[in-house]
Parts: sequence; C-alpha cells; structure tokens
Amino acid sequence: MLRGGGRLTVESMVRGRAILAALFAIAASACGDDGLAQGAAGSMAQAGSGGIAGRSGTGGVQASSGAGASGGGAASAGGTGGANGGASGAGIGGSTPAAGTTGGSSGDDAGSSQDDCPGAAVVTAGMKTETLEVDGAVRSYLVVVPASLDARTRAPVVLGFHGGSGTAEAAHQSYGLADEEAALHVYPQAISWPEAGGVAWNVDSAGHDLPYFDALLADLGEKYCIDTGRVFAAGQSNGGFFVNALACYRPDALRAIASAAGGGPPGQCTKGVAAMIIHGSADTTVTPDKGMYSRDYWLAANGCTAAASMPVDPPPCVRYSDCAAPVVWCEHAGGHPWPDFAGPAIRAFFLGL
Repeated sequence: MLRGGGRLTVESMVRGRAILAALFAIAASACGDDGLAQGAAGSMAQAGSGGIAGRSGTGGVQASSGAGASGGGAASAGGTGGANGGASGAGIGGSTPAAGTTGGSSGDDAGSSQDDCPGAAVVTAGMKTETLEVDGAVRSYLVVVPASLDARTRAPVVLGFHGGSGTAEAAHQSYGLADEEAALHVYPQAISWPEAGGVAWNVDSAGHDLPYFDALLADLGEKYCIDTGRVFAAGQSNGGFFVNALACYRPDALRAIASAAGGGPPGQCTKGVAAMIIHGSADTTVTPDKGMYSRDYWLAANGCTAAASMPVDPPPCVRYSDCAAPVVWCEHAGGHPWPDFAGPAIRAFFLGL
C-alpha cells in the first residue's frame, strides 16, 4: 500500500520479493481442488523468480522458476515488441523494437498506426480458430471478428487469456470482452505445463508461452489488419498472472493489461504499462494481497502519486493520479470468479486509451 504521501519504487518492492514468494508458496498448498499441482517447488524464494499462476474458478496456484530479470522487458529476437504509442501518437509505448522484431512505429509518429492495410484479405464477421507452429508445437487461438470491423483499417487487438485448465472458448463466453466496437478479439489457448500438472500459462521468462505470444502477434499481423500500438491483454486467475508477466517481459508489445483474480508480475520489470487490477475481497484461491501487490507494483512502475485516487465507473473502481500510464484498481466484494462488471469495464478501459 502507499502510505504517508511517499512514492513507491520498483526497487523497494523487489527487495521484498523473497518474502512474498514464500507467502505465495504457502497459498499454493491451499488451492487446486481440480488437481493442479504446484510447479517448480523450491525456486519461489528467489528474488525475481517466476510468479504464481492461479487456476480459474476453483483452480490451484502454481509457481514457476526462472530469473525474472531475464526478460529484460524487451521483445526477444524474432519476437513482435516495439509497439507504437497508439492512434494519437502520444501513447504508452513508443520505444524502438529489438533487433529482429516486427514491432510498430514510434509513439511520436502521430496517426501512423491508423494507416490502411491495402493488401489485407477480406475478413468475415464471426468466430474461427487459427493455428500456428511454435518451436515444433502446434498452437491455436480463437478469433472473434465483429461486423463493425473494416478489413482494410487497422483495428485494436484485445487478447483474453483463460485461467488454468481453461479454454479459449470458455474465456470468450464468460469474459464479456467482445461487443460491437471495431476491435479484433483474440482468445489464446494454453497447453500443458508439466510443472503445473495441467493446462496453464507458463509465467517463466524462459518458458514456452512467451515465444507463443510473440508468434501469435506476428501471425495476427500477417492475417489481419491490426494496430500494433493498441494491443491489450486481459486474463483471470492463471491468465491474470500471465498478463502481468507479459507486461513485465513484453512491455513494448502491449498498450495495457487487465488482471482479474491474478497476481504478479514475477520479475523485475523495466518499465510501466497501463493496468486495471480487479480482485475480490473474499477471494480465497488467490488472496487479495496478490492483487494489491500487482496494483502497488504498477503504481510504482508508472510513478503514480501516493494515495491519490478518485472513483471512476464502474463502482467500486478508482483511478490513480499523476501516472505515466493509467492505473485503475477495482476491489469488489466477490470471490475468485470473474465478476459481471469486469468485461464491460475492461473493454472501456482498453478502448479508451
């Protein structure tokens, strides 16, 4: 929490990571009544180690190993990264992509992300499953195309990451992220993470899901007319932990994240991103302190003014002032499941940036 009008620093929060890691490991033993095992036991106490991945609904919490600092926040060679600052050119990203990335233009290039895609294929409104190969494994994702989407005009991308043991289809049905706005809605599908004992997003900086994310964005760029400066990622439980990890390891690829009933980020991040953190005060699967940790981390990373917040729609959300990138905190009275207000609130937060 922010106290006394002071300003949190990322460095001070990282110093406490060993203590938090131990608490996360204890929380893991209380979760997982659907059989998700704790992953990479014994590595959690490392400062900067990969964080906890909570399971959707009743799911468990599992740890991952891997030094958190090894993502560096920059897109890996051959990845996507390098997003621009958005339609107005005054956005959050704007950094130069790493060598070998496909990223966007700089944030100072006003309006460049809105150039038409003259070579884009005609897209049909509806839902379809796309596949791609990543490191020899066939991966998939669900795409939802609204009728309002123009195949030749760059559209924002809203990614919805399911929880542990979940599916892309279930995330689409339950999250309520897609509506009539002209945005491409994408629901990635996780595969088995052996250390977790089931299907889950691997938050390890050296795990198989970061290359999948990079390949996914590249694949979307080839098949659809997307605005690389307005890529957003939302997730619940294990998916919430993963979007926090993505914001840490791939900050230039994302305009904003939204985490519900999640936690993290797992590593020492290099920069801030816009974030909406949603957590239930009665959540016993991923306890509220994990969500508060995420909130405080992004407040510090974005240089937000201590203890200065104001109510925003929908209740009970508040937005913090003087932030380099917006941070919104929504503590509701529910438990672990995705709350009804989350979908419309996240959609409005994302598409308003």
